[in-house]
Amino acid sequence: MNQTLRRRLTYGSNATFVTGLVIAVLVLLYVLAQTNRTQWDFSAGGRNTLTPETLAKLRLLDEKGDKVEVYAFTAQRGKDDADFKNRSMKDLLTTMGENSKLLEWRQVDFDRERLTAERLGVNDYGRVVILRGEDRVDIKDRDMFQRIGKGKDKSLAFLGEAQVSRGLSQLLTPRRRVVYVLTGHGEQSVADRGPNGLSDLVASLDIERFDTESLSLLQTGTEGQIPVVPDDASVVFIAGPKADLTPDEEDAVADKEVFHPHNDRPVPLYRQHPITAELAESNLQTMLVHPAPIKIDDPPPTGVHAEPVLTTSRFGWIEIGGDLKDGSYVMDPGIDVEGVANMAVAVELAPGGGLVRASKLPARVLVMGDAECFSNGVLHEGPGNEALATNAINWLAGEDERLRAGGARPPTQPLLALTPEEMGTLRWLSLAVMPLIVGLAGIGMWAGRRGR
Repeated sequence: MNQTLRRRLTYGSNATFVTGLVIAVLVLLYVLAQTNRTQWDFSAGGRNTLTPETLAKLRLLDEKGDKVEVYAFTAQRGKDDADFKNRSMKDLLTTMGENSKLLEWRQVDFDRERLTAERLGVNDYGRVVILRGEDRVDIKDRDMFQRIGKGKDKSLAFLGEAQVSRGLSQLLTPRRRVVYVLTGHGEQSVADRGPNGLSDLVASLDIERFDTESLSLLQTGTEGQIPVVPDDASVVFIAGPKADLTPDEEDAVADKEVFHPHNDRPVPLYRQHPITAELAESNLQTMLVHPAPIKIDDPPPTGVHAEPVLTTSRFGWIEIGGDLKDGSYVMDPGIDVEGVANMAVAVELAPGGGLVRASKLPARVLVMGDAECFSNGVLHEGPGNEALATNAINWLAGEDERLRAGGARPPTQPLLALTPEEMGTLRWLSLAVMPLIVGLAGIGMWAGRRGR
């Protein structure tokens, strides 16, 4: 055998060996990925594995010291989306189990483990059962998956974390509380699904285990009876009454720091308070719409402690009148009041101070210069509006520990969910396209050396 042929065989066999080795490694990685699924989070701060809200609720459950059991029943076999549903649920519960010392979970085969299904009273595919002592929460399959798009663009979205997080909220507070929304003064309605209604806020409070009901203090169903706030009221919510509440009602808060592209909506600064602590940490901004200024008496009445929750920046002012510039407020030194303005104030009333009877618990009041920020049209427009609303209700109801678990809700889906079509594409890329590229590279190397 001459030297040239020996060299060609050496280079060719080396290229073939390297190509085969790479293909074997890729196949091994694919098999390991299918049997031991792992996810990496490269987002800033690693915040996209589970939402901060879910992590906070898991920590709070751990602190209470009660074991939480989760049974996730499998989807119906033979369905096109069964693998996607089972994998998504398993990934979520695996991640949650890694972030909790007391959460135990099982994925139950609904067809093969009938005894478990009968013991838990489950008679449908895909149901999730969450147990904490004698408390139980059931989540149906249709609540965890949602069809998006139409025709060829139709896909299945996984909403499991939001639903399981809701279940954890129910376990944290098994007893539902009541929020009464005042009516009769032109207030926003809890039944209104339009941009000015509060139906979205009602849905958010339902997740936090609050029932929302209307309350009229102007009429009663019993003759001669004086309207009163019901004894089961945890919070009374007065949402944008049309009746005059202050002589400064026409005044508005303005600031050079505004929400783009809304030049008339000042960016509020969070002051140190339990309501805003989670929002400030998560850097979620709240959007207010034409807020009115709130004045804190100095000194305050006996037994009253008031502190600002939302204020303007040092470039803010109280807009009383004057001309507009390009449709925006401008500071008129001779008319407007310059300086930091309050847009939300938290008030605590001590028992025995003249406003609250000594036999009662301390009372809490949150005064906001804007109610439109909680309406359907704005609640989801400001990144921190929904979190501010639920935190405010929890604080007013005395659920201080829930403030750590009811904060930021990132607008994006935190877990990666792939459709069967996308999984097929990745499979072909890993098993066919990538080995082909490596093989072509080996042939090119061999041909190049052959020509030397």
